[in-house]
Amino acid sequence: MPQNDVKERRRFVRITLETQISFIIASHQNISPHTGITQNISAGGIYITTNYRVKLGDQIQIAFDQNMGTQLTTNGTVVRCKFDKKASHLFHVPIEFCETQEHLIQSISKSLVMASTKYG
Repeated sequence: MPQNDVKERRRFVRITLETQISFIIASHQNISPHTGITQNISAGGIYITTNYRVKLGDQIQIAFDQNMGTQLTTNGTVVRCKFDKKASHLFHVPIEFCETQEHLIQSISKSLVMASTKYG
């Protein structure tokens, strides 16, 4: 086996995606939504950066920026929150979706194709 053949251990393929999202923590629904930037997404979860420190296990609802063409929302659980070593005001937050979100991946993929066709 060639050395550059790496066995993928993840259950789902990741798509690099950088777009703004807003999120609400279920236990703090009366507080204004927080914002973040997606780094990548898969059918099983999403990885974001944000300036708000979430807690391990927080249940959150994520809404994707409407400029993608449609309003997309999903629910997930925070699985980690680490501060950024270079920018201490940022946190890296992987979130596992409560259920597989195939429709979410398909909608985002379609939106990206439309945007790349429109804007080159």
